[in-house]
Amino acid sequence: MRSTFLVGFPGETAADFDRLVDFQRDAALDWLGVFAYSREEGTAAHGLGGRVPKAEANRRKAEIERLQVPITAEALEAHVGRDLDVLIEERVEGEDLSLGRAYLQAPDVDGLVVVRAACELGDFVPVRLTRRNGIDLEGEPRGG
Repeated sequence: MRSTFLVGFPGETAADFDRLVDFQRDAALDWLGVFAYSREEGTAAHGLGGRVPKAEANRRKAEIERLQVPITAEALEAHVGRDLDVLIEERVEGEDLSLGRAYLQAPDVDGLVVVRAACELGDFVPVRLTRRNGIDLEGEPRGG
């Protein structure tokens, strides 16, 4: 499961932020993106009062990101040892490595699966996941 949070919206209080952090811990979302509010002309929020200082909004963003690291790591660790079909999106030139995504990884925002083999682009390859490396998973192709 994934979500995106916006912090620092006009009127957001410290108590509101604390409730968001509590939700983050309780929900334990596999993937989470977070953005600090940025005032934009022409938007309905542009003229709202109660603006959160930019430095505070950025601090809140950094805190959410920091708190998410172990949550995502635990979610990914749960997949180590499993077999997943991986869509091959890229081959690493000069290496017997391919990069792809499993069902649990959204394009361009989540980690990848590093497959220790040269695979054909566009193929779905069954992969035994052998380890987590940051937000990426690594594995070996399975026969069959």
